[in-house]
Amino acid sequence: MKKILVPIDGSDCSNKAIDMAKELALLYKSRLVLLHVGTDFHYQFYPVSPFGADGVPFPQEFIDKIERVAHEILEAGLARCTDLGDKVDTIFLEGRPAEVIIDYVDTHDVDMVVIGSHGTSGFKRFLMGNVANKVALSVEKPVLIIK
Repeated sequence: MKKILVPIDGSDCSNKAIDMAKELALLYKSRLVLLHVGTDFHYQFYPVSPFGADGVPFPQEFIDKIERVAHEILEAGLARCTDLGDKVDTIFLEGRPAEVIIDYVDTHDVDMVVIGSHGTSGFKRFLMGNVANKVALSVEKPVLIIK
């Protein structure tokens, strides 16, 4: 196992996934890839009125803050992995999280995905599903879901 992908969002669940992936990486001498997926606000609009389809672009300050937070999440994840030395990569991509993660796994040489479950359960999971389930059902690689 050469490369382990860990999608992160800064939650307690994703921190647990980082910790588990780090243990696996130490055991198998693997490389970790910490991936944060943010919503792409560059080409989206928010409604001016609930009665019309008109909208205005999100302010650049808002987009800048989202990107700053994304990089803070990645830096915090990287700080949890100091004992892996230079065997950790951080990546920030934009889009819908499940789709971006699935695409990343399909287009990069990833051997395993370790992802937090975020504790979604019951009827909500039935109606909406979640990122971890979508990834697990869509990729050809092993997926370890951490609660």
